[in-house]
Amino acid sequence: MRRVAVICADNVGERMAGPAIRAIELSRALAQRFDVTLFARTNGSFSSPENLRFVSASAQKAAELAATSDVLIAQGDVLHRWPPLRRGRGALIADLYCPIPLELIETASQIEPGLRWPLADHVASTLVDLICQADHFLCASERQVDFWMGALTVLNKVNPVRFSQPAQSRLADLFTLVPFGMPDVTPAPEGRPLRKRFNIAESELVLLWGGGVYQWLDPEVIVRAISRLTSVGEKAHLIFLGGSHPSGAASHSDHLARLRSTATDLGAAGRGVHFNDGWIPYERRYDYFADADVGVIAHHPSLETRYSFRTRILDYLWAGLPVITTEGDHFAALAQAHGFGRVVGYSSIDGWCQAITELGQPSVRHALAQAARALAGTMSWSRVTEPLLDLCERINPSPDRALVRSSNVALQAASQASVAARIRRAYRRGGIRAIAEAMGRRLRQ
Repeated sequence: MRRVAVICADNVGERMAGPAIRAIELSRALAQRFDVTLFARTNGSFSSPENLRFVSASAQKAAELAATSDVLIAQGDVLHRWPPLRRGRGALIADLYCPIPLELIETASQIEPGLRWPLADHVASTLVDLICQADHFLCASERQVDFWMGALTVLNKVNPVRFSQPAQSRLADLFTLVPFGMPDVTPAPEGRPLRKRFNIAESELVLLWGGGVYQWLDPEVIVRAISRLTSVGEKAHLIFLGGSHPSGAASHSDHLARLRSTATDLGAAGRGVHFNDGWIPYERRYDYFADADVGVIAHHPSLETRYSFRTRILDYLWAGLPVITTEGDHFAALAQAHGFGRVVGYSSIDGWCQAITELGQPSVRHALAQAARALAGTMSWSRVTEPLLDLCERINPSPDRALVRSSNVALQAASQASVAARIRRAYRRGGIRAIAEAMGRRLRQ
């Protein structure tokens, strides 16, 4: 039996964000066929799923996994955090489901001008290192494959050593599509936690924003639409489910505070717009989603939008919720193709009011919910991970691995690992200000 290690870039525990959720679900699926170890940090107590070995992250454990694993699956900056992973004897698969550089540019307004380039350089060097080290790549959509194909080409991962025979270069030799998925089993919901928490009647429409709030998203347009509708007597409610972020993401907290202020200024806070204070335990999220009538998400017309994969929409589909979303991304195209929701123009308050009013009709919601459940049946974790299980059965280090890893670009990226580590230590010590002070001292030397 092959040994597979899933290396997580985030904290795992009762309350988790996307990277940790993905790592756990990939590990669970792989454990049906392989000897699997999940390597991660924890943010509290963590009960390892059945058939899955959990290892608390450390340099020593990273070295042990590198020496014993046939396959390593890595995400984010894990090679910089735990350098022994670079010396793995097995094949390295890089999980590129999240377009991190595009998220970074959306947070630029929150970063001091003097730090924007150093942080962007750190993110870029981290990804260059991961791409140069890896033998194969995971993406969540065809759009993402095209996005990352450019990076692989300029880093010489597409070369005549790897593809030595004419007419035999295939995307499948580089990329495997593994989207986010949803549980195979739909539980029976327990209670009405949203309506009870916010004292909402059964007859009133509940729209759910099911995750975090970030700069590239546009929740304000929905808040303004709800404010307009409630001012003319419509019984509609918008609930933001994600309060304090499990990773302590400052961008989420800052944006959420501004959103609360907007709702208060409009007179909608506590009336038609509601904010949950905490972060819902992962294993209990279905109860909350099933208590809503409609799942909502809105975003801006950015680069991040084009290449994103909005994972919260999968939970909406899992709970059989019709969806209202902004145009332009992967799931907007799916909604139009499969008929599980309504697609609204960018920043269109009128469009949101029209869609919310339309979905206020039970007959319309019922038809869209049927389409949502039908699509959900094709997107379970067991379905979407089938190509990954087949890949892990056969993958070996690529023929160009040693050459790419020894190239100038790869060596330059690896040499920046110590700089990246110093940035992380400074941030933990005193946040952005500490990074700025450390960089200032270095420039004066």
